[in-house]
Amino acid sequence: MKKIGIYAIIVSSALALGGISGFGSKKLFGTVFDDYSGFNVDIYKINGDELIRKVEAKATTKDKIASFTPIELINYSIEKYKRCDHSYSYSIGNADAGISIQKVRSSQIRDEDKYFEESASDGIIGCAMRSFQIRGENTVDIYSASTASIKDDDPIFPYSSIPLSYTLPTYKQMYGKTLDEMFIYIIHDKTVKSATIKEQKDETYVVNFELDPALSTYWYKRQMVSISDLDCQPTFDYVRLTYTLDKNLMLVSLYTDESFIAKWSGFEKSTKNTLFTKYFPNDNSRKIPELNEPFHYGEVK
Repeated sequence: MKKIGIYAIIVSSALALGGISGFGSKKLFGTVFDDYSGFNVDIYKINGDELIRKVEAKATTKDKIASFTPIELINYSIEKYKRCDHSYSYSIGNADAGISIQKVRSSQIRDEDKYFEESASDGIIGCAMRSFQIRGENTVDIYSASTASIKDDDPIFPYSSIPLSYTLPTYKQMYGKTLDEMFIYIIHDKTVKSATIKEQKDETYVVNFELDPALSTYWYKRQMVSISDLDCQPTFDYVRLTYTLDKNLMLVSLYTDESFIAKWSGFEKSTKNTLFTKYFPNDNSRKIPELNEPFHYGEVK
């Protein structure tokens, strides 16, 4: 499978930091990189069904907000979204590595038991990949394109006709999440530095997070290494997420602002990613496209 390189990284996410035994750092090529030896990621798992039950025991949105933290509320919104039989999302943004700016696009569709994802980057090096998964089966199929040109809202990428297939556990270890998991940042009491929630005049809610740049990106770094063929896992300087929720606390959008240092082919490079994601829960207007059929990166036509 074609790898993408540091100039085309695809973006596809102050409390006690207890329970992180084994976490530290190591120095490599002059830069301190995070060392996860002995790190136990299982302590950050969310029981989605239990969280939904607890939050929905409160009658109104205002009751929910008064009774739960922003961390609990955003995980509630994420878990509700994951349980929609039909949904889609798309992301549009840039990866700024100083000497070049990459256009980045990503999308997700769930159509009952079928899942689809696309990630693409257009710049000095352009590449794209599409992944397909069927719920209940143990494989994910990946199709790659060694070139990518994002000139409009309907880019078409020359995907290979033969996929690479991975078991779900292997895909998760390589790419950080399976398609049905959908979200890659770890948002937990132990991975959040600060969090706020504010009601807007239009009855939406804005939730801001400053995440711990090492702990929250544990799975994300695996994805970046696999997609971008990095020499080692990158180090994040910061991760800032701004979610918008509707009056029922369902996901509407996410603005991602993050900065990291990554090493590729012996060279370190600092990169800043900015990405805007729109979510469409309980919406079956988008069907999973055929392999070389475009996904429209914009509102439904």
